[in-house]
Amino acid sequence: MKIFYKLAVRDMIFIIMLFFAWHWFAPVSANNTLMADFLGVLLGGLTALAFHLIHEWGHIFGGFIGGSEMSASLKKNAISLFTYPAGGNNRRQFLLMSLGGFIATALLVWFSYTQLADDQFASRIVRGYSLVQVFLAVVLEMPLVIWAIIAKDLPPLDGEIDWQIIKANIKAKFS
Repeated sequence: MKIFYKLAVRDMIFIIMLFFAWHWFAPVSANNTLMADFLGVLLGGLTALAFHLIHEWGHIFGGFIGGSEMSASLKKNAISLFTYPAGGNNRRQFLLMSLGGFIATALLVWFSYTQLADDQFASRIVRGYSLVQVFLAVVLEMPLVIWAIIAKDLPPLDGEIDWQIIKANIKAKFS
């Protein structure tokens, strides 16, 4: 829990700094200059990173609500902020954890299209990324949710994937 606290402080500092940078520099991205393009890409990219973090925190909050066994990822190069051992959780907990990420992503798409200025290049980059994030959730996460709904076991989330177990589960379900 202590590591989650440290990650939360880190991410909140990043998001607060980004908020101020956005208000200072995003209006410049409405211009038709090299600096406008640079600031638009920079702010849009940093906001895309913030959106990824918020998506991950959605999963974490969903996991907390469901009482999931989960821990902060200690890997420096991890894409996810947390590890989720399938063996220590049940289907309901997994689905709540997944739902948290989907809700966070839906709110980010809503925010992108309703709260950001239409004339700013940074806004258009953020909107594009929010749609990429939806695509990634559908392609990478939705199959895991479907697995959890139709299979008897939760999908293998952390560690090596055992393709023989996957094949056996699919065969057992559809035969």
